[in-house]
Amino acid sequence: VNLTKHPVGARVTPVLSDVEDLVIEPNSFDLVISCSCVEHVSDGHAFRETLTRIAAGTRPAGVNCFMINSDVAEMLSDGTFREPLIELNLSGSDVEEILAETYAGSTVADMSRKPWSCQETRDDESFMVKSTCIQFTGVRRA
Repeated sequence: VNLTKHPVGARVTPVLSDVEDLVIEPNSFDLVISCSCVEHVSDGHAFRETLTRIAAGTRPAGVNCFMINSDVAEMLSDGTFREPLIELNLSGSDVEEILAETYAGSTVADMSRKPWSCQETRDDESFMVKSTCIQFTGVRRA
């Protein structure tokens, strides 16, 4: 809908895919923005591979921006914690290490952590989702 309202429709091609299965051609993007997406893969190997494909799919001087939730926890209304319902729950240190390895040939403009939380309801039960959000911005060197 927004593509028809704004003059970008001819330059944007929507693709429906799981991020883990998304085909990314090398050197095909100038900008990739991912907000709470790449951590929703099956395992650590798929996480690394997805980031590697995104990095390789970025043209020289292109920018990759990520907000990745790590250390995810679910806190019930009585203050107890339970296992979170998320595909991959890496520690903040693991996410930072994988980003540093993947983007070793890039200029890292930002790699920072911020606490994040939101109230959720699942199966008529209210709970708080808490995590550490890793913010990353990398620029691919020419």
